Amino acid sequence: MKRHAIALAAAVASTLAAPSFASTAVAELTDFQVQLIDLDASDGVAPSVTFQNVAGGSFVAAESGAPPDVFTDAHFGGAAFAPASSTSARGGAAAAASMSGDVYGAGAGAMAWTSAAQAGAYGAATVQLGDGSTVLPFTLSAQTRLVISADASASALSTADDAWASAFLKLTDVTGLNDVSADGVYAEQASTLGASPFATTDAHRIEISFDNLTAFGADGLFFGSVDAYSTDITPVPEPCAPALMLCASGLLAWRARRRPR
Repeated sequence: MKRHAIALAAAVASTLAAPSFASTAVAELTDFQVQLIDLDASDGVAPSVTFQNVAGGSFVAAESGAPPDVFTDAHFGGAAFAPASSTSARGGAAAAASMSGDVYGAGAGAMAWTSAAQAGAYGAATVQLGDGSTVLPFTLSAQTRLVISADASASALSTADDAWASAFLKLTDVTGLNDVSADGVYAEQASTLGASPFATTDAHRIEISFDNLTAFGADGLFFGSVDAYSTDITPVPEPCAPALMLCASGLLAWRARRRPR
């Protein structure tokens, strides 16, 4: 992990120091923890939570390049909140995503980082914290409070086109509509061509919770995502190249799906 952090820091520093046009984005959760609080110690029920592994466990993916030369690297951790990592570098762009540590112990970490420093290139990274299906069902024991917290940060720097980063956590009941607890961070820069470089940042401790005040187990849903996206100036397509227009439309749709809920 230490070597990975040093390499990432060097890559970020190199990108930020690069002249001309470039954009970078990074979102991160540190000290990410899942905690249980017993709301009735006299009921004889030990606090517990069971997360279902619906679609392969924690999911991380990184994508970079410029259409049609794009490289995607994606991995499943194998279980909810399981470690996984992903990297991608192609066509003047790079991306990295990772999930590491133990959410039930000293705390885990999740990171998504991207850069783009070549016309038409983009980088994208995502970490679905709980499960590849984006929504992670869970069952919470009677008279128990579930608390999920982390130190969250997001930073975006664009000297050319667009960059954004976000980290978002949410708990609801099994319907997805009630008992909503959500928090997150978000940073974005767009259309800063010609302006002096500066980073847009957002950082604070985020915390969400879910209470089961009944005498029976209660079902709920968790959503957690860490995302980053950056793109450099897209060249104006030639009238005789409609394929480029189709690629651009696909990228816009891909980006829209990864914005915070």
